[in-house]
Amino acid sequence: MQTKGTNIGMTFISYARADQDFALRLAHDLRAAGADIWLDQLDIASGQRWDHEVYRALGACESFIVVLSPTSVASENVLDELAFALDKKKTVLPVLYQSCDMPFRLIRIQYSDFTGEYARGMKNLLSVLKIPAPKPPTAAPQAQSTTAKAGKKAQPSDEQTSRLVQDSQANHPLKAKRNPGWLWQYKGTVLTVLALAIVCTILALNDWPKGKISLGGGDLSQQAEAERPAQKNDETHYRPVVLTLRTKPATLSADQVKAMLIEKDFYDLQRNKSGKGVTNVYEIQANGQVVYDGTTGLYWQQSGSLDYMAFKDAQAYITKLNDDKFAGYDDWRLPTVEEAMSLMEPERKNGNLFIEPIFDNKQYWIWTSDKAAARRVWLVLFDFGHCYNPAYDDFSVRAVRS
Repeated sequence: MQTKGTNIGMTFISYARADQDFALRLAHDLRAAGADIWLDQLDIASGQRWDHEVYRALGACESFIVVLSPTSVASENVLDELAFALDKKKTVLPVLYQSCDMPFRLIRIQYSDFTGEYARGMKNLLSVLKIPAPKPPTAAPQAQSTTAKAGKKAQPSDEQTSRLVQDSQANHPLKAKRNPGWLWQYKGTVLTVLALAIVCTILALNDWPKGKISLGGGDLSQQAEAERPAQKNDETHYRPVVLTLRTKPATLSADQVKAMLIEKDFYDLQRNKSGKGVTNVYEIQANGQVVYDGTTGLYWQQSGSLDYMAFKDAQAYITKLNDDKFAGYDDWRLPTVEEAMSLMEPERKNGNLFIEPIFDNKQYWIWTSDKAAARRVWLVLFDFGHCYNPAYDDFSVRAVRS
């Protein structure tokens, strides 16, 4: 029996290292037949992080081939990749390379059998993949002349054109007789009043700074300085916080995170695709090192760690920021998942990332302080547009303070 065929895009191949010769042959043959195949040994360039590229390909693929053998069904990496594919509703295509005990979650899925004749197994797999044959190019039909089809539009005669030009010149605004009137006679006074109005408007818009502007005399700078609210360092914002977010770490299930995303209307490509996201009000501070969000009252690193690191190293990174008083502060921390998700935009804005370009684009996966289980921590993935808690353990840090 064959698995029901589907039109499938990019296909990820998962296998155990002991089965790499078979996996490479399978990938080459499928590519030769026209399939869009991703295999780590063929698609991860030198210098790239293996785990990050695997995770990126897993998220982007539409179908997932798992090569089954006694070695692969005992491989933690293969089982993690399979669990991800099933959880994300990928089209899973088991390929039986060597007889083995079938993983429980694959028992009800028909497989392509390669334990006997390779060509027969390949024929079945190609049938399942429904790889379209190349279509011959079709000749473009001869374009019909618009004038032949619909008739040429009548053009004005030389006499009509000359008359139109004369009428246009006669009615041109610059040809009209000028009558200066009172406005021209008192232009000096009018210009003075306009200049004062513009100056007052500019001062009001720039808050001067939040002092009272008086045109009746007095030292404006002293008056403004006396009424300036007390500030810490360069926190020169006056906007009220309109969205308060949880700051303390928590342990959250997937259902709890989904409920939070819906409640806050955060955009998440997997769990709340209709979310509109936050209307952030960003401003750069501390010579470009900090981005303040007037909507949430949070201060973010504009950049973050330049290296990927394990969770324990992420905590050490935060400790060093505080010891060094990064940007003048010693209360930096990892964000909660809802704080980090407040940065998520409902569309790609920063290169390929779902985050505003005011932030550096090197930190596309960041740690949060929230856990999902004993060994899993919630992450926010700005390249995929959602939050997740995978088993892979090296990611970036973007610190926050409130």
